[in-house]
Amino acid sequence: MYPAHSVRSAPFWDCERPLGSMPNGRLDAIRDALTKTKYDIQYDFITYAENALTVGSKSKAASYVCIADETGKKYWGVGTQPDIILATVNALVSAINRMNKEKKFM
Repeated sequence: MYPAHSVRSAPFWDCERPLGSMPNGRLDAIRDALTKTKYDIQYDFITYAENALTVGSKSKAASYVCIADETGKKYWGVGTQPDIILATVNALVSAINRMNKEKKFM
């Protein structure tokens, strides 16, 4: 059994309480937390990839995330950061923001 993780949502989501989850990974933990907000953010993961932008310990990481809405329309997001976990989170936020431009759930 995985331990529960806790995250705090951003103030603009009007959800200042800890959100517990039992995730398979970082992207699953974020989706689980988002379902506990007042917004109807529904999506399926299609794929994601990670890679380094240069060689060496100071390289930035790039992450690419693809999600789909209930109709199957795909939305891509890209994130870059020195930390691969933050790059992946940024990529997911980017994909959700693209979906939000059409769905207007926030």
